[in-house]
Amino acid sequence: PSNHAKVLDLQSKAIAALIKVMPRIQNHPADIFNVVQLPVLQNLQFACFARGGIQFGSFDERIFQGYLSSKFGADSKSCDVEEKAGRKRKRSEDGSCSPSEVKLDMAALVLEAAELARKAAVRAQHGAIIYIPDDSKDGPPTARVLGRGYNHDCLVDRVKYGKNKFVIHSENHAIVDAIRRHGEEECTSELFPQATILIVELHSDYAYDQCHPCPKCHPLLRGVGITSVVHTTANGSLEPLDISPANAELLD
Repeated sequence: PSNHAKVLDLQSKAIAALIKVMPRIQNHPADIFNVVQLPVLQNLQFACFARGGIQFGSFDERIFQGYLSSKFGADSKSCDVEEKAGRKRKRSEDGSCSPSEVKLDMAALVLEAAELARKAAVRAQHGAIIYIPDDSKDGPPTARVLGRGYNHDCLVDRVKYGKNKFVIHSENHAIVDAIRRHGEEECTSELFPQATILIVELHSDYAYDQCHPCPKCHPLLRGVGITSVVHTTANGSLEPLDISPANAELLD
């Protein structure tokens, strides 16, 4: 057999082995994006997914291919994610989508948060997206994105603080981004109480890790009114976490 055929055979066997460990992927193809990071999957031949045992319906295959061919993150056109999946989104005059305009499903949110996490220039690569779920019956569940963030260093005055930098956590960054875009009053009184924050942590360059809010971010989220959390886990699932009740006094 040709080298191309040998590579396809090996990749198909890898997908089959993954399905053996996580059977849900066989009938829910998008779940593979919660298990394996997108750049790894983009390097595989598309035929290996079906040959490895993933069962596509016509709709699933189109969406799946849309994810594989999309770019995520603030540097990309967020509308591309939906358009490549067969959905049309309204663009602004410069051809971009503002965060409040874009509606993405859960798999796309994970992929975008993961891309944010890759920007993290610190040891823990976390990305976060604050969104309001939209459980419309007219199609698959989507989400209105309010803000995005990732772990990064913030340089400060060493004389004043005794150190030359702080790490800004992804949750904090996403809160600031949402407030910058929508205003503090609207966020704290109307948007954040309806919102969920998705937190993604990368494990090396191929998988995901456990990343519930840290002891500092936990009270911050409750303080601004976000009590619904979803985070990645080491076993490839998304874990919901309720941190209610909200308590603005935690910000004092």
